[in-house]
Amino acid sequence: STGVNGAPIDWNIVKISHNINSGNKDITLLGLLSDTQDKLLTIADPGQALDENNNGQMLWITHYLKLVGNIDLIGESQLVQKRYGIYDGNRDFSTTQFNESILDPLSPGYVERDQQGTRSSYNYNYWSSPVSYQGGANNAPYKVNQMLLDGTNSSSPAGINFVNGAYSADFARTSPIKLSNYWLWKFNGNSGVYGAWSHVGSTGTISPGEGYTMKGSDGTAAISDRQNYVFKGKPNNEDITLNIAAGDNRLVGNPYPSALDAREFILDHIKDNGGRNTTNVINGTLYFWDHFSGKTHNLRSYIGGYATYNLTGGVNAISNDYRINATGGSGTKVPERYIAVSQGFFVNSSIDPLLGVSLATPVTGGDIVFKNSQRAFRRELVTDIANDGSVFLKSSEKTVSAKTSSKKLEVKNEDIDLRSKIRLTYDSPKGYHRQLLVGVDPNASNDFDIGYDAPLADDSEEDMYWSFNNSKFVIQGVNHFNPNQELPLGLLVKESGLVTIRVEDYVNLHKSAKLYIKDSLTDERFEITNEPFEINLEAGNYIDRFALVFQPKLKTLDEINLVDGFYVSMNNSTSEIQVNRIVDTEIVSVTLFNYIGQKVKQWNSKFPLRYFTLPVNVATGAYVVHIETTDGIVNRKIIIE
Repeated sequence: STGVNGAPIDWNIVKISHNINSGNKDITLLGLLSDTQDKLLTIADPGQALDENNNGQMLWITHYLKLVGNIDLIGESQLVQKRYGIYDGNRDFSTTQFNESILDPLSPGYVERDQQGTRSSYNYNYWSSPVSYQGGANNAPYKVNQMLLDGTNSSSPAGINFVNGAYSADFARTSPIKLSNYWLWKFNGNSGVYGAWSHVGSTGTISPGEGYTMKGSDGTAAISDRQNYVFKGKPNNEDITLNIAAGDNRLVGNPYPSALDAREFILDHIKDNGGRNTTNVINGTLYFWDHFSGKTHNLRSYIGGYATYNLTGGVNAISNDYRINATGGSGTKVPERYIAVSQGFFVNSSIDPLLGVSLATPVTGGDIVFKNSQRAFRRELVTDIANDGSVFLKSSEKTVSAKTSSKKLEVKNEDIDLRSKIRLTYDSPKGYHRQLLVGVDPNASNDFDIGYDAPLADDSEEDMYWSFNNSKFVIQGVNHFNPNQELPLGLLVKESGLVTIRVEDYVNLHKSAKLYIKDSLTDERFEITNEPFEINLEAGNYIDRFALVFQPKLKTLDEINLVDGFYVSMNNSTSEIQVNRIVDTEIVSVTLFNYIGQKVKQWNSKFPLRYFTLPVNVATGAYVVHIETTDGIVNRKIIIE
């Protein structure tokens, strides 16, 4: 840990009785006793403006916080309360003792934290409060008008004028700002039942961890304009529990004044595929509303959708829901591993769309538990550091850059995602779009894996999806991208015309890797690594015709000679011979000879796959791999070490 003077120490307890600033450093404390009323601990980078654009600092308290004074978390500053070493890599948590970082329940002070949402009075954000009512019990239910302030002037937040009427905030922004009570709702129930939305307004009761909807403060604002809000109250801490019934959706949200690790949250709520729970409480996917266009209160005219995140990664939102203006437009924001302060999102305890899926453990619903162990310090969208940063789904996101910071932002080892991932984008004849993600993870397979495969929740009249288990998915996790991998795609075309499939992005693939779309009707393969695949299709539902594959069509013996049609190598790290066949011929047998011509090993089984491996356990030396095919013999030399 690091003390207030920046020196490494094992522990420290600090008592403060005066106004104090964190300085240009993160602070980690065993205990903090802020013992004087109205004295302020300011957490910020003092080399920058003391407003919401400040890069911010971390205040991490590992054991005990007594808050009589107040803490101002400026900009991206965050308060983290969790113990060191809370997770040691052993996934058997049955005997683990969790000692929490405590917030003294008698603390009368407050924490203040800014967050920005859309300013337009026509557009939603989904929120969750990081604080509860000042002076109340820890993690107590609250009302929005008790803890939300107008942060237009972030250094001097003011009260908000909450007014009735759906259109009452649809004028130029006032001071203080107006917010319409009409648009504050929470949700808990079946996704197909509109009555599961519950109106709360500014005076209804909301529990910590619940999410709620809210529109902006200005009817003249563009959707890209932002409104700064200030949350002021007693910081939420320790376990926060809600319940979700089987088959339901619930709008929840990050309840802490720090980022929330979505990966840890998901693993805490599933059992299978590396999860930690005794059952699968949710389906392993989180859904984030992104309202990215439109200037209307008419539901049928909304343009937005749900961005999606699971253990494989995230994809952006598409405006495809039949209940709104399903233009096929797409959002630009992709959820990352860390959920920003105050961000609301949906969890789902249903697998009804997954026809034909058989789970080792069913999805049962149950307790949704937010824990200190899920908390982290991550700034929003640090654009020049891979995988570090959280995302708040607002119309114009704040970007914190290490290049403009007064110090280099730290890249943490756990944030560096080295898994291979591919994003495909589909453009339909009518102008609909869809982004799909596929990624490699050892816990995944080509069948349904809870936490790694995300059901397509908002399919439209023209769409593309991963097709397996007789179901549709927007995110798929698999355990390899070797040359034999074949990932079927489903295409829905409403209007005959040009269809385009292109690679939006790929990461952590071998530099020689190439990507292809396979057309089973013509047996052709089209490389899309750098160029899109385009084809004119008649209207229809194409379920079995197209697939993403990783090698080109087999060459004929007229195009390539037999000897050049095989790549053979030795992988000494796995003790396997690797064979890649690129020519259209049938393998009869494979034999391994030592260098004096003695037969060491022979494999006579059929080899239908184009790429395969053969395990060997022989002495170090030079060998010859003898491949007999229906069209002749191929010999290759290898060295076994």
